[in-house]
Amino acid sequence: MRNVVIIQKTVKLYRKRFFELLKEKCKQNDINLILIYGKDDVMIFNDVDIQWGIKIKNYSINIFGKKLYYQNVWRYLQNADLIIVEQATKYLINHILWILNLLKFKKVAFWGHGINFQNDRTKFSNISEFFKRLYTKNIHHFFAYTELSKRIAMNMGLPEKKITVLNNTIPVENLKKEIMKYDALKLQAIKKEIGVSTENVCIYLGGMYKDKRLDFLLHALKIIKEKVKDFEMIFIGDGPEREKIIEFANHNNWVHYLGKKGEKEKVPYFLISKLLLMPGLVGLVIIDSFLFATPLITTNCKLHSPEIEYLENGVNGIMMANNLESYSKAIINLLLNREKRKKLVVGCRTSAGKYTMEIMVDNFSKGIHSAIF
Repeated sequence: MRNVVIIQKTVKLYRKRFFELLKEKCKQNDINLILIYGKDDVMIFNDVDIQWGIKIKNYSINIFGKKLYYQNVWRYLQNADLIIVEQATKYLINHILWILNLLKFKKVAFWGHGINFQNDRTKFSNISEFFKRLYTKNIHHFFAYTELSKRIAMNMGLPEKKITVLNNTIPVENLKKEIMKYDALKLQAIKKEIGVSTENVCIYLGGMYKDKRLDFLLHALKIIKEKVKDFEMIFIGDGPEREKIIEFANHNNWVHYLGKKGEKEKVPYFLISKLLLMPGLVGLVIIDSFLFATPLITTNCKLHSPEIEYLENGVNGIMMANNLESYSKAIINLLLNREKRKKLVVGCRTSAGKYTMEIMVDNFSKGIHSAIF
């Protein structure tokens, strides 16, 4: 039986099901999957434990305002046929493992985006990206989040045969079960509870920080309201720019800020919404868009995570030019044109079947086999 070691800083809730399924898949292929993950001094929201995983301590140091991490994992790597780490320079062990990989002492694979899509362009970040490019083009294997990540790795010089595309996603089975709990009467009660009195409802779900471009969105909402008189907006999320949303909602009774919601709690609000509005950074929320058949409307703002690759413009969502007029006009047209919106809804439902956890696990398993043999 071959041994594959995956090293993570922590395990996020949305990754737990993935690792459980991958463990079973590897076992079926006579591969022993060993998951090593760290634990910070303070448990962060959405961090979880995995019973069969190996939990160790994360050590951190600050250099020029940037936090670097070290994990003492060497005793678990002696018999590893493949070591998979996050494609990131902030993990000190990655630099050592890359050298061992270059000297062919160990087979090391990266798992990542390709580049930092939200690079802040500081000197430290630019140095980090330089080493990321250098390391990636000389790594044994690369597990790319999406086809976009694959193209980036190939542009760095890594051969296509050394790349596996995962089509990164999140588990949705529990959400599918939750959807089934809501009929028209229950949804009407939800609308009454939060003060929504229209069918022309849109939703924002996610963090509330600079890259999400909330100021842009709030300006767009004013334009939409002028043309669609019964338009209402729901905000779900939290973050440093939350107060902007709260203040806007306080002055506009057609805007409803609901704070932070759990995975199951968000379900009815998607079900009463026609569109998902996110002019800024888009990541895995696009999976929610597909699952709830709530088309995503965004812009080509160059801030998106690699999952933006899943958006097929005009098929399962809309990506507009990065200006208020174009963005607002697209939303207005979709709210007023049922047939155009219906086409996107159908596209969302089709895409929901393309990006499943089972497919991601299967892709990862095939990549492991390719990297080992």
